[in-house]
Amino acid sequence: MNFCDYEQLLIQYRPLIFKIARGFFLKHGGDTEDLIQEGYIALWQAFKSFDSKKNENFTAYASTCVRNRIIGAVRLANTSAPTATITGEEPEASMPDPLRALEVQEETESLLQTLKNNLSKNQFEAIRFYLEGFSYKEISEKMGISTKSVDNLITVSKKKLREVIK
Repeated sequence: MNFCDYEQLLIQYRPLIFKIARGFFLKHGGDTEDLIQEGYIALWQAFKSFDSKKNENFTAYASTCVRNRIIGAVRLANTSAPTATITGEEPEASMPDPLRALEVQEETESLLQTLKNNLSKNQFEAIRFYLEGFSYKEISEKMGISTKSVDNLITVSKKKLREVIK
């Protein structure tokens, strides 16, 4: 495998990386572009480590690698506080806009209320964990249900929310 092969993969898998990255949110002002870059790195690692003897389907393998890398980046970004410079002052670029922060908080509260009003307790809990970046397996462990039940709850929740949004 050479770099030209990777370039072809990058062109082919760019929409997948964009789709996965757009599904996540960074609390401390990160950008979707940061997540897309993580996706590119994960695709490169998948490209280098793929073993066709162990895995038949590169698409599934690459998708899993990209999703896991992005989820890891989201968790890291959302659990760590914004960093300060050596002088102890926060960089200007990382200082949040108070008005925008209030708007985001109001939008979040409105979305949570919409979720609560339209979903069952289990659906709400599953979708909340999902939006926080937990995997289906982690959600199933937290809720004490099977991963298939988690999948069903999230699928039904998404369907209900699409209907509400329309």
